[in-house]
Amino acid sequence: MKKQTIRTIAAVFACAIVSTGMVSTAFAEELTTTTTVAGTTTTHNLLTTTTGETTTTGDSTTTTFDGTTTTDVTTTTVYTDAPLERVTPGQVAVDEEAHAMFNEFLKLVAFSDGKFTLGTTNGDPLTATDNDAKMLYGFPDSTTSYTTIRVDGQTYRYQADAENQPVFDAENKKVTSGMTIGNLFVTQTLSFVNNVSTGEENVIEIRYDVKNNDTVAHNVGGRIMLDTMLGRNDHAPFRVPGTGDVTTEKEYVGDAIPDYWQAFDNLTNPSVIAQGSFKRADFNHPDRVQFTNWGGVSSTPWGYQVTEGSANGDSAVSAIWDEKNLDSGATFVYRTYYGLSELTQNLLPPLALSAYTDATVNLNTTEDAVKRSVTSYIQNIGEGDATNAYVRIQLPEGWEIVDTRTDEEKAEDPDLDLSRVELGTLAAGSPVVQKDWTISIPADAELGTYPVVIYCGCDEIEEKSVTRYVTLINTNRETPPPVNPVPNQTTTTAPTSNTTVTTTKAPTSSNTTSTAPKTGDAGVTGVAAALATSAAVAFFVKRKKNH
Repeated sequence: MKKQTIRTIAAVFACAIVSTGMVSTAFAEELTTTTTVAGTTTTHNLLTTTTGETTTTGDSTTTTFDGTTTTDVTTTTVYTDAPLERVTPGQVAVDEEAHAMFNEFLKLVAFSDGKFTLGTTNGDPLTATDNDAKMLYGFPDSTTSYTTIRVDGQTYRYQADAENQPVFDAENKKVTSGMTIGNLFVTQTLSFVNNVSTGEENVIEIRYDVKNNDTVAHNVGGRIMLDTMLGRNDHAPFRVPGTGDVTTEKEYVGDAIPDYWQAFDNLTNPSVIAQGSFKRADFNHPDRVQFTNWGGVSSTPWGYQVTEGSANGDSAVSAIWDEKNLDSGATFVYRTYYGLSELTQNLLPPLALSAYTDATVNLNTTEDAVKRSVTSYIQNIGEGDATNAYVRIQLPEGWEIVDTRTDEEKAEDPDLDLSRVELGTLAAGSPVVQKDWTISIPADAELGTYPVVIYCGCDEIEEKSVTRYVTLINTNRETPPPVNPVPNQTTTTAPTSNTTVTTTKAPTSSNTTSTAPKTGDAGVTGVAAALATSAAVAFFVKRKKNH
C-alpha cells in the first residue's frame, strides 16, 4: 500500500478599511491523503478555513475503482470563542497574558496559584469538531481540578508560593511552580510529552516532586484529581479496560488498576477523545484510582470513600498515592498523564468496530514480558439484528493473551479460545459492547513495528477488521526505524466493489459523481486557492509521507 499525504497551509491577511479600523484575518489549511489498495484509489481532502471566530471545514472523500469515481462531501461550521492559536509544529508557544502554554494540539493554562486546566487548540488535525474544546472543566478561564499533598496525617491543597509562581519554559515545553510545607518543598511540573497513543506531543505529564529537606523522616502521600469535561459534555462517561462503561462510582486498587482510561461522547463520531494513563511510567504507580462524582470528591481532599453504584453525573477521576515514609533528603515523586487519544475504526455498517492499544511499547523492564491492554468497541449501527456476532484478536508471533479468568472459570473451560469472544445477537441501535484483552509481549522481542489485528463478524456479513500498529522500543537498546511504518487509520467508506478503502472520516452526505481533486508538490486547491489569489500575504507549508 502506498499512501501520500500533502499538507498545505495558506494564511491570508487582508486589511479592510472600516470605521472601526479593525483588521480581518482569514486562515486556510488543507490536508489531502491519497491511498491505493488493490487497484482502488481513495483521495481524502480536508479543508479548514478560519475567519475571525468562525471555522468552516469542507471534508470530501473521492474513490476511483474500475473507471467509476464517486465523491462524498461534508461541510461543518464551528463558531469558536476565539480564533484558534497557531504554532510551528513540534514547538510550543507561551501566552503570558492568558497564563497559557500551547502547541498545535493542546493548550495548558496554569494560574498564578499553580492550579491548572486543559483544552485543545487544533486537537486532532483530522477532526474538525475538537478545535478549541474543553478537556478539563473551567478551561480556559478557571479550574475545578486540584492536587492534594498529605504530610504526617495533615492535608494540604497544592498552592504555589508567592515566590514560586508558575514559570513558563517554552524551550523545555514545561511549566513549573513550587509550594513550601514546613521543611518539605513540592515542585509541580506540567510538561508536554509524547503520547504513546498517537505519537504526537498531545498529552500532559502532571508531576509532583516532594523533597524532604528536614533532618527527620515524614510520611508523605498525594492525590491528583481531574474534573474532566469533554467539549460541552461535563457528564461524559469513562471507559476502562476490563470494565467497559464506568458511569457509577468505582475504585481500583493495586494490580486491578487499569493501564489507561478513555472518555468520548460518541463512539462512531467522537468530537473529542481523551485518555489518561496510570501506568505509563516505570515506577511509583498509584495505589488507588477512583472514578467518582466531582462534587463529593472535591469537598473531600483526602480519604474520599467511593459509594459503589452511585451515579457519577458530573464526573472526576483521581489517582491516589497512600502515605509512605520519606527519609531525610529523599524525594517522593508521583505523576499521571492526560491528553488526547485516538481509535482505529471500521465504521462500515452494520457492525461498527473500533480498537485501541498503545502505539508505542517500551520493553525496558526487569520482568520477562511487558503487559498491555487491547480494547475493542463493537456497535450494531445497521437496520437489522446482527446474529451470532463475535470479535477476535490476532497477535504477532511470540505475543500471548494473558488468561485473566478466575481459577473457577479456568477449571470450567480449560481449553477456552481466549482470542475470540462470542457476543450473541446485537440488536440494531443497541449500546456499544466493549471487549478487552491483556496481552504479554516478551521483553527480548525484536524491536520494530508489528500489527495487532481485531476482527468482528456475524451471520449477516463477512468478517471485517481493524489494525493497530505497535512499535516496540527499548530505551536501553537501540531501536531501529520501522521499515514500513503504517499509520493507524479509520475505514469509513467502500467503493462499488467488495474492496475496502481506508480513509479518515465517515461522510454524511449523498454520493455525487466528480473528478478526483488534484494534488501536487506545491500550491493549494479549492477555497485555499481562492483565498491565496486575493491574499496580500500567503505562505505554504507542506509535508509528504510515503508508506
